[in-house]
Parts: sequence; C-alpha cells; structure tokens
Amino acid sequence: MSSNRALPPCMGVFLPVQGVAREVDFTALADVVALIGGWPERVSTEHGQGTLVVNEDGVLLGLPVNDRATGIASLLNESGDDFEKLVVIHGDVVLAGPVDDQGELLPLHPNVRKRVIA
Repeated sequence: MSSNRALPPCMGVFLPVQGVAREVDFTALADVVALIGGWPERVSTEHGQGTLVVNEDGVLLGLPVNDRATGIASLLNESGDDFEKLVVIHGDVVLAGPVDDQGELLPLHPNVRKRVIA
C-alpha cells in the first residue's frame, strides 16, 4: 500500500501528545502518516462514533502516552470494569469519524470536533 494512496476528503481532529488539538483535513494516506509520524492503525470505538488513527508502532518506538487520546478512547468505549478493553494510546493521534462500508474513514461529526477542541 502506497503512502500516496488517495482517500476521500476527511475532516478530523489532530490530538498531539503535547500542544493544542486542532482540526485537520486529510485526503491522502501520506497526510495521516505525516501527522502521526508512522504507519496508521485504526482503533474503532464500540458504537462506531469515531476512529482513532494511531501510530502502529507507537509502543515499540517508546512514544509517550497520549493522555487526551487515551481519555477519549475510554469515554467512547465505555468499557466499565472490563480491563481487557482498556486502551492506552501512544504518540500523536488523528480522531476521525466512523468507517464506511468500504472501510474508508468518514469525517468526524462537526459537533464532536468542536467539543474535542474546546
């Protein structure tokens, strides 16, 4: 899979380990790779509200824990006491919308984008 592969236009939120969250628009896999600093892995939420796109090798590379993305994953997964479902996110993250029937990321709902950035 080429990192120049075209994606449908998608709006999400960039959640850096340090710094301010901001809206991002990405149209190619290379855009996502540049934002997260590596090959992307999708972490879907339980009820399909969104998708966290993380660096596949974040743990192996020793990237710092992304507390903000970890908190969002926890809130969206509402796993309660099921510790097997708890996710700790390492490195910078893109929060996008759910995945469509073809496996492509959809834009994050505007209201969610605003709430995450606020």
